[in-house]
Amino acid sequence: MWAFEESGIEPDAVLVSKAVGGGFPLALMLYHGKYDAWRPGAHAGTFRGNQIALVAGAAALEVLAEEGLVEKAAVKGELLGGLLRRLALTRPEIGEVRGRGLMWGVELVDPDGEADALGARPADGDRARRVKKACLEHGLLLESGGRHGAVLRLLPPLTITEEEIHEVVGALEKALIDCA
Repeated sequence: MWAFEESGIEPDAVLVSKAVGGGFPLALMLYHGKYDAWRPGAHAGTFRGNQIALVAGAAALEVLAEEGLVEKAAVKGELLGGLLRRLALTRPEIGEVRGRGLMWGVELVDPDGEADALGARPADGDRARRVKKACLEHGLLLESGGRHGAVLRLLPPLTITEEEIHEVVGALEKALIDCA
């Protein structure tokens, strides 16, 4: 469920937000009981204790567990990562593909640029912006980030199908070809 679990880390506190609210604004702070100094009712306030968001969040976590979405995300993430790495073998403008689960980044570089001491080509934020726009024209909405805005971020929903994963990578490939 949590990335820190793969690293064998046991944190004192974990901050969780966004999707955990099941569509409602919600952020949670999870911590070990030994750190709990709150007295009953002390946590309530204008922007705390939104009962509707808490119920939606509890339901979202139940769905994650009952439908095995975390385990399925790992399997689907392997498919997505494999397809992206295979695409990188044919597209010199892809510098690096990295990710975990269903969160992936595809760094776009200048394939003709001079490599640094580690062999990495220069990040190409302008190309990433063009490819991002072309992706939208092919029905794929992406975010960008990273060094110089050159990393295309693929963040599909946990409910994505394997067929849709193939469509995503196909749309990205078309956009890369359009912007070559």
